[in-house]
Amino acid sequence: MNSIHTALFLTRETIMIFPLIVFCFIPVYSQITVSLLSLIKKVVLVTFLVEIVMFIFFLFLPFWISNTVNAFLCIFIFFYFYERTVALPRSHLWFIFMSACLLGSFAYLFYYIIDILLYPHSTVLPYSPLTVLMIEQFFEWILVFLLAYPAKRYLGWLVNSFHEEKIWKIIWIPPALFVFFSQYLVPENSDKIYVDKTLEIYLLAIAMSVSLIMIVYLLFFQIAHIVIEKQKVTEKNLYLQIEAEQTRKLQAFINDTSRLRHDYRHHLATLNQMLEENKYAEAKEYLKEFSSAIPATPKRYCSFVGVNSILNHYETQCKDLFIKTHFSIRLDIPENTFKETDFCVLLGNLLDNSIAACRVLPKDERHISLKFARTNPATLALQIRNPYYGNIKIKNNVFYSTKHEGTGQGLYSAQLIAEKYNGIMNVNYENQTFEVRILLTLPTTFS
Repeated sequence: MNSIHTALFLTRETIMIFPLIVFCFIPVYSQITVSLLSLIKKVVLVTFLVEIVMFIFFLFLPFWISNTVNAFLCIFIFFYFYERTVALPRSHLWFIFMSACLLGSFAYLFYYIIDILLYPHSTVLPYSPLTVLMIEQFFEWILVFLLAYPAKRYLGWLVNSFHEEKIWKIIWIPPALFVFFSQYLVPENSDKIYVDKTLEIYLLAIAMSVSLIMIVYLLFFQIAHIVIEKQKVTEKNLYLQIEAEQTRKLQAFINDTSRLRHDYRHHLATLNQMLEENKYAEAKEYLKEFSSAIPATPKRYCSFVGVNSILNHYETQCKDLFIKTHFSIRLDIPENTFKETDFCVLLGNLLDNSIAACRVLPKDERHISLKFARTNPATLALQIRNPYYGNIKIKNNVFYSTKHEGTGQGLYSAQLIAEKYNGIMNVNYENQTFEVRILLTLPTTFS
């Protein structure tokens, strides 16, 4: 059992957490589900509760037991709070959380290296004075400041764009291992560091460990970048194939129309002969055959070729799957206010999801309603509805795929496009009907 004074000193180490909390929210700022004021209040409340629990453990348990228990307690409580305030999958958040812990380990090692160089005969105590804690926190704030931009740009890009769940479930292991073993990199007595070339070997070992963990992060980023670029190429090729198929159908329609126009006089002469001979039944049957030979005209929903190709492609899919469709498209907007590929990706992802939901239903229950129109000079509104069977997989406002393991990429991609155009996306699923509503704000020009 420790004294109250000692327990208070040990509990004060929670001040080391604040820079790490700030770092955790930098990459995921756009995904925070509460206001900034509410977030600050929750951080203060959670920290206060953790300090109370830590104080009790430090007061009644031996240091080596209470220190370990409190470390795991802090990780569990703060991550639980973190997961409840950010709308991202747990595996993504756990990696960021471990990265923040890694940052704390770096700060502690940097402080210790400077300490043994300036004060070679000091001893590392089981707890530190408040001034030492402030120095360690100073190192943490420096690292947070230096890494804020890379964390927001690169780490934020990773958690928002990379969706390979199998990789996310293991990539947290390297930083976690470094955090675990870093506590054993600090000897209790600094005097031993100066025996022979121990100091040089020690500094080299730390430098190699830090370099190794940095290489892991760089490799992860490179792998994610390659995978995402490959997905973009695959997606682009898919839409090129769709456009090529629609072009082929259009050319076939033109050829069939030319042939019918060439045979038009022959058909009229044949019908006239049948009518003169009072063969009305034969004439009616001949007209029926002639009408069925006329090819269906590809629908023109709007003035944009890519959007027409996508909609015709998915409407053909729906017909093959006995899915009734109602598409209402009114996109009377200038081309320089948006990227047509964004609309193709948006419509493609949403229709893919709707078709996947409908194909498992009885044929008489399959239907998709799509409305996409300009509601005012600067706003586009999209609504898509379809029935579904079963339960919707959702956690912390994140939808999980029913087709594969991990998050649903279609809705997430639609959310990103909505944010790109300063819009909003709302999802409702009631009475076995799934509905997505999106509002997009059109800029004056798009670059």
